[in-house]
Amino acid sequence: MRVSFRAQKSTILKGATMIRNAIATTLFLAVASPCVAGQWVKSDDKGLSVYNLRDGQKQINMACDPEALWDPPEYHVTVSDGRTFLAGDRAEVKSGRETITLPLSGDSFLAGKDTKHWNKLVAMLTKPGTVTFRDGKSEIAVKIDAAIKNDCMK
Repeated sequence: MRVSFRAQKSTILKGATMIRNAIATTLFLAVASPCVAGQWVKSDDKGLSVYNLRDGQKQINMACDPEALWDPPEYHVTVSDGRTFLAGDRAEVKSGRETITLPLSGDSFLAGKDTKHWNKLVAMLTKPGTVTFRDGKSEIAVKIDAAIKNDCMK
């Protein structure tokens, strides 16, 4: 079956628009959701499990697609200090004695094919303690008061 370049481009653009809309909805829910400082709040949006945590103005948003309803499945984490998001190509994440460096796509960590590092990130974010993010220009430290069961492991 032959598919024209124009049809492929249209499909890719529609997919990118859907992903942008999901991310925008996730961020809106993060602002609109009643969050207790340092506590994760879970909601569901268009088949995604959405987890939001606030520590003052700082926030972490995690969206997961455990049922693979999106194509490709959506798994991403965004971090903000209330004004800006992480930026650059890579960012360091530190929790306790563990430190990992992960690529950024736009302002998000994406699961992609690197399930080992993704699962380590999810484990770091879903247990109590302080998690520090560094993107080369800024540092955002977020206090997590309680663990949360989640469906974000791959």
